[in-house]
Amino acid sequence: MWKQWRTAPGFNQRFTATISEDGDTVTGAWEMSADGETWAVDFDVRYVRVS
Repeated sequence: MWKQWRTAPGFNQRFTATISEDGDTVTGAWEMSADGETWAVDFDVRYVRVS
């Protein structure tokens, strides 16, 4: 599990993702919140290693 966040007045963000067992794919989502309590998905992401 990978988590990161940003706490800023009026613009809070958090990111949560999982890494595949083979380490080649990261799948997650960024969420945002104006009040730090009510969260909504901003966008989904999927990173894939290209060899």
